[in-house]
Amino acid sequence: MDNPPYGALPAVTNFESSKYPMQNRESPLKAPPRQSQALLCSVLAAGLCLMPFIAQADAPSPEAIQEYQEAMKASAEAQQLAPQLQALAQPDIPVTAENKAAALATADQLVGATQRMRAHLDKAAALNHAAAMYGKAKIEAALSPIKGRVRACELYEKSAELGLTAGAVEYSKCNSGILEQYSQQMALLQATLEGNDPYAADYPLPTAFSSCFPRSTVASKPEQDAYERILENGVPQGLDLDDFRADGYYRLATDITQPKDVSIKQFKLAFKLGCRDDPQNMAKYLKLPPPSLSPE
Repeated sequence: MDNPPYGALPAVTNFESSKYPMQNRESPLKAPPRQSQALLCSVLAAGLCLMPFIAQADAPSPEAIQEYQEAMKASAEAQQLAPQLQALAQPDIPVTAENKAAALATADQLVGATQRMRAHLDKAAALNHAAAMYGKAKIEAALSPIKGRVRACELYEKSAELGLTAGAVEYSKCNSGILEQYSQQMALLQATLEGNDPYAADYPLPTAFSSCFPRSTVASKPEQDAYERILENGVPQGLDLDDFRADGYYRLATDITQPKDVSIKQFKLAFKLGCRDDPQNMAKYLKLPPPSLSPE
């Protein structure tokens, strides 16, 4: 787990967007047995349709790769400039003409690097580079947590369809309360996890509110202040491909509309990949030993 690209993104919350209406919402966790069975069938059917497509996801074109690499260079430059500007703005720094000029010059460089990064991401995304779409989604959500979330979810979905594991995991967090969309999200997540990610070289990628890898080094505890934990886990961090795969399998395991034996396999896969937290207390629900004692 490394520092995330795309500059220093602010902490963001997974707000539910206007695209996914709250009214008349019906949680898949409260679906009646018959409806749950129908949902499971739709998930399996969608998964069977999606798996061949995801497994054969094409690698990005050389042009798309070049644009994405330029975006990452500009991002790295921005990440170097940001702390320099912060240092020049400290209260103990004397307000002199020289320091003002240095701060303005650094700010101009930072704005320029950020603009170049976004321009290259736009070009790479237009060329169907899934990691670029993911980066655009993170920026959209950070700049406008409510309206930007709509566009972000659309980009996560498209990046997942192109085989990006990180995109599938983030898309699964776009909660709509609509059973049909929930089944499609879970099917797409499963198909992506079972396929080959053509963007393995582009990890780590940034995320927040990871189920398996909270920023806290201590596993979640009932007595911990919930607000404090939310703030801490809302700070973006970079996760590797296997980290996202662990998160993905953990999210699949929490789908209680499926048989428990399926959830158990997914839960164990998550911990085999290094998952180190169980925020939904799935071990108790699945009647398994605590995962820290039985990570297989």
